[in-house]
Amino acid sequence: MNRPDQDALQQARRQHWELIDSIEGIVWEADAATLRFTFVSQWAEQLLGYPVRR
Repeated sequence: MNRPDQDALQQARRQHWELIDSIEGIVWEADAATLRFTFVSQWAEQLLGYPVRR
């Protein structure tokens, strides 16, 4: 991958995380095969009252 492509990918990732961090709700991702969460946004802690890692 050349440098402009890498820069564009990094910019897209930053925008993705900024969007997730700006949503006042719980954004999550899970593995469909195991039903285990692979990602839970930090808003979960504020809204549910316990640490995301739980």
